[in-house]
Amino acid sequence: DAFELRVRHPEATTLELSELGSVQHGVLATRIREREEGTYAFQVSRLDRENLRDFTATLTIVLGPGTAEERLITQEVVLSRTNLTATFSLAADGTLSRVP
Repeated sequence: DAFELRVRHPEATTLELSELGSVQHGVLATRIREREEGTYAFQVSRLDRENLRDFTATLTIVLGPGTAEERLITQEVVLSRTNLTATFSLAADGTLSRVP
């Protein structure tokens, strides 16, 4: 399955393509060294429209990695032939929500 991950930082106006990881291995990632105040956006997109079956991915976000406050957020993402993109908003308080 072909997919991509894009991220928008709080001060940015556009989503940037994440280039860490490997589609061949089913992993795409981004790393934010210091979290800025504000809301982040994460967008998972399905590139293949020909396949009839749904594409399922897991969006995993690690907040405060390696600290006593480390927290793992996971969100299953299902994309179909008609629903090719899912965008999520990560608020400053760590709340993840789907953007319509």
